[in-house]
Amino acid sequence: MLLLLNYFTARRGERASFDELCEKLGLTPDELQYLLNIIHMCGLPDYTPYDLFLVEQDGRYVSIQFTEYFKEPVQLTDREAVALVLAAELFRNTPLGQSESFERAIARIESALPEELADMVEGLRKRVKLDISMPIEEPLRAVIERAINERETLNLSYYSRGRHELSERTVDPLVFIYRERKWYLLARDHRDGKIKSFIVERIRDAKPTGKRFEVSARTRSALESENIWLNWRASRANRVVLRYRGEAARLVVDLVEQKRVSWIDDDTLEVEFFATDFDWVLTDLILPYAGSVTIVEPTELKERLREEIRRIRELYASGTAD
Repeated sequence: MLLLLNYFTARRGERASFDELCEKLGLTPDELQYLLNIIHMCGLPDYTPYDLFLVEQDGRYVSIQFTEYFKEPVQLTDREAVALVLAAELFRNTPLGQSESFERAIARIESALPEELADMVEGLRKRVKLDISMPIEEPLRAVIERAINERETLNLSYYSRGRHELSERTVDPLVFIYRERKWYLLARDHRDGKIKSFIVERIRDAKPTGKRFEVSARTRSALESENIWLNWRASRANRVVLRYRGEAARLVVDLVEQKRVSWIDDDTLEVEFFATDFDWVLTDLILPYAGSVTIVEPTELKERLREEIRRIRELYASGTAD
């Protein structure tokens, strides 16, 4: 019944034939007639169905006319509008929230906000964080990383959300990548030989086959075209935890969109993410903040920073630095 009502809402008063409705809804004529006979029961307290819509049929055609109630634009209070936009910001981090139609809907709401409310939302948006991205479970990570390093083919049990079923895939795993708050396994699918991105949280199981594979020149070219060749060479993502204090914390919170950002206290921010290459971490997230940042982990990053400091000191001592 709801699908039928929605269909006529979109038609804006135009009638439709029985044949058309049966085809659109996947119903037999008898099933459609049954719905039309009881659709008057689809009402909301304290409305009666006839306060909302009127159904007319002449044997071959059906029309549903809606009252003025449905033509009025939705009116939101300031509090409701801000809550809706912030809720949408959190929803963006979910798989269901990553769609063009959702972005268009939120953009229309934001465009209608008065200037003072838009400023308020922008300020709150920077302070509201929700990360529901699934970390890679350690046993699964270990199996896949070993297969990447040893170039061993894997059998994956992979959940397809589109088909709502588990499928068995044989793949050559190439690299983990982290994009838009999600972990992916980039791998060559044996079914068609194409390189595909598998969302890691949908991988239910990964079993080594004992068979080795080679990385062809064509595959290397494809990887380079994806701008992830550094990730491929690193083969492994490292968990990084940085802690910022004072003004550095307030600057970084607006810059970092990684796995997790949390305030330890009013003056201390902790940032956690994964990185396959330490160079950009040093140049973008550590060196610019000097004594206001502490590397919590990993140890390898601390040693990498020490090496960089030694290199810089040698440059200045030799007089070759600009």
